Amino acid sequence: MLLKDGGPRAEKGYQSKLKIYLATRLYFIFIYFIMLAKRLRLVKEKDFKKIFKLGKVFYSEIFCIKILANGLDVNRYGIVISTKVSKKAVERNKLKRWFRAAIKEFDKKLAIGFDLVIIASPTALSREYKFIKSELDKVWLKLKLFKSNKPHA
Repeated sequence: MLLKDGGPRAEKGYQSKLKIYLATRLYFIFIYFIMLAKRLRLVKEKDFKKIFKLGKVFYSEIFCIKILANGLDVNRYGIVISTKVSKKAVERNKLKRWFRAAIKEFDKKLAIGFDLVIIASPTALSREYKFIKSELDKVWLKLKLFKSNKPHA
């Protein structure tokens, strides 16, 4: 353990405070790299309804994407993972994190001005992150969303 020999900072409670501090810092670093910026998220119900009603649909092996032009200078993303995919919130949240991480990697390389909703299917649970990323790459290419229309994964 740290400072077990009675050094200058060995007073009672220092080690536990240090552990809490480090855990908090790691949590915020983790959140920074996984979360999408607020301006890149679809959160309002009316936006989702509009995309579901008017958006074009593309199906992949593990998800479907609905896409609609938004007239903004950014792409906005929504991820839908229902309880039909998994009853366990832990598994649904893991899939959301994987989709968010993949989206974050591709976002700068995509053409702007679209709202995209990714709807996961139950088969996504049995796949690894690399497969999800490669499927997204194929979809972006097929939808001609890359700025240069070349695969980037």
